[in-house]
Amino acid sequence: FYGGGAAGAGPGSRSNNFKGQDFQTEAEITLEEAYHGTHRLIQLEDEKLRITTKPGAYEDQLLRIKSKGGKGNRGNHGDLYIRIHVAPHPRYTRKGDDLHTTHTIDLFTAVLGGSTIVDTMSGQVKVKIAPGTQSGKIIRIKGKGMPVYGETNIFVDLYVQLQVHVPETLTDKQRE
Repeated sequence: FYGGGAAGAGPGSRSNNFKGQDFQTEAEITLEEAYHGTHRLIQLEDEKLRITTKPGAYEDQLLRIKSKGGKGNRGNHGDLYIRIHVAPHPRYTRKGDDLHTTHTIDLFTAVLGGSTIVDTMSGQVKVKIAPGTQSGKIIRIKGKGMPVYGETNIFVDLYVQLQVHVPETLTDKQRE
């Protein structure tokens, strides 16, 4: 306060240690790759980097790779940031970690009840259909959505909107 500053803190003693610039790039992955996890090779000047995404990767996720950015002095490099883009899927829509899809059932199964086979990201699942099921009804299949990022064997849900297919023509037996 009265001129007795800390040792080495005066003008001219400033350190010439600076961090290099951070770099940012994007990587596009499919929903299947986000589900299972994947690898990408990124060319960075004279170096190839293998980038790994864990199962459950999500849109706009930012991965940080330390010291792979711009060069600073004394080895103090910046970081490389990779923004993940998950491409749209033709069959599934992702909302958080839940997956949503549609599935068509025949009129007779909707009216009388029965079962149907639904495709999921981890394979097919047999689902029970209650008698009197209406078109547009949404059923939840527990544990068949996306894996939770950073967690092992924890999956959220798949929501299936049922579409009832009404036949355009009926046989005499079907009418009966």
